Amino acid sequence: MKRMTLTPLAAAIGYLFYFSGHVIFAVIVTPVYIAMSPFPGLRHRFIHGIFRWYVFFLSRRYLPFLGVYRVREISGLEQARSAGPAVYVVNHRSRMDGPLILSAVPDAAVIIKAAYGRNILYSGFVKHLDFISVEAGSLGSLSTAVQRAQGVLAAGRNVIVFPEGTRSVTGRLLPFRDIAFRLARSADVPVVPVVLQSDLPFMAKRPGSIFPPRTINFTLRFLEPVRLQEKEPLAALVERVERAIATQLRELDKGTVWEVKP
Repeated sequence: MKRMTLTPLAAAIGYLFYFSGHVIFAVIVTPVYIAMSPFPGLRHRFIHGIFRWYVFFLSRRYLPFLGVYRVREISGLEQARSAGPAVYVVNHRSRMDGPLILSAVPDAAVIIKAAYGRNILYSGFVKHLDFISVEAGSLGSLSTAVQRAQGVLAAGRNVIVFPEGTRSVTGRLLPFRDIAFRLARSADVPVVPVVLQSDLPFMAKRPGSIFPPRTINFTLRFLEPVRLQEKEPLAALVERVERAIATQLRELDKGTVWEVKP
């Protein structure tokens, strides 16, 4: 059978499922959620299981089947997982970054902007799943987010953070915020730098990224876990991780529209 290629129709079908998926998820889960009210532990595991399945199906099966993109490389994951509970720090260019990283690290909480947490579609995720909302500039919100994330790490799971805070428009990384690194220090867990790159912009803050001209190639690289060294300033750890991700991105971006010319 000939593999499907990207067309406006295929992309439109993909977007329809992507944006309606939250509603479909809620419709399926809500009745079961109510029925399982007397069994909160079982209910929580059920919702998490359904969500993990949905994210994997959407990002690793459905959209690649349509020919929208393919994941050509996932490397370093086994080494990253062997480090135990960790804070995964990921660069951010596409709206697909979240589903893609969650498909590889399903046992993880995600720190998101409070603006998303107030969205009716995401508010249920914040309430019933491990989506941790944080308001930039609010010490109270930051403290609550760190406490929730520490609980996730103490339970043996992971936390995913996009330290740039928003999608980068160019090939250059935006300045990293330090919440991920403060969390790693307080919980005494490693930081796993993660590089997420595509050879064409997709669902990015760039013209033409809604309907790209061809199938896109995604690369997902998990770099060696790092820890805060004795007496090392937190800013030095931030710089080390940022430099490691930037170095890999420059290599992968060569010959693509993301390449930063000197």
